[in-house]
Amino acid sequence: MANYAVTVADIEIKSANTRVRVVQCGEAITQGQTVYQSSSDQKYYKADSNDTEAKAHVKGIIITKVSSADGYGVLVEMPAKIDLGGTAAVGETYYQSQTAGEFCPDGDVASNDYVTRIGFGEAADTIKLDIDATGIQHA
Repeated sequence: MANYAVTVADIEIKSANTRVRVVQCGEAITQGQTVYQSSSDQKYYKADSNDTEAKAHVKGIIITKVSSADGYGVLVEMPAKIDLGGTAAVGETYYQSQTAGEFCPDGDVASNDYVTRIGFGEAADTIKLDIDATGIQHA
C-alpha cells in the first residue's frame, strides 16, 4: 500500500466543535500534512515515524498552506472528523508514515518506526482523528 493521498482542494472539516489553532511553522507545509511541535523553538514541523520519537509525536494536521519557514498555518486537533479529499478505507487504522508529513495504513508501519496512530477511516471521505503517539518502536 501507500501513503494516504490527500486532495488539497477538497479538504473540509466535517465535525462540529472541532478545535483549530493558528500555529507558527518552521518549514513549508502542504495542506493535509501531519506535524509535531519542536521543543527547541516551539514551531511545528512535518512529523516523521522513522526519525526520532519527538518527530513522531503528532499534534494534528495542518489544513492551510504554509509557504515558507516562519509562516503560519491552521492546525486541526482532536476531536475531529476531516475530509482530506482522498479515499479512506472504512475501518482502516492510519499511522504516521516514514515520509515526513504523511500517514499510511496499518500494514505499512515498518520495523523501528515510532508508532503514532493518526485515526480511523470512518467513511469513504472521512478520517476520524484519534492521535496516539505511543513512543513505542515497532518491532
